[in-house]
Amino acid sequence: MTDEELKELVADLLISQRENLAFQKGTNAAIKETRASIKETNAGIRELRAS
Repeated sequence: MTDEELKELVADLLISQRENLAFQKGTNAAIKETRASIKETNAGIRELRAS
């Protein structure tokens, strides 16, 4: 493998890593939103049961 090919491979891997990190951040944000929604739903259920 030539130096140029290695440089291209490293560049591609760095781009892939950045894309994966961005996806992971998005996924983590979605998980937090889902957890918050579940908490709200559970609170609503508790209120209904109490009434």
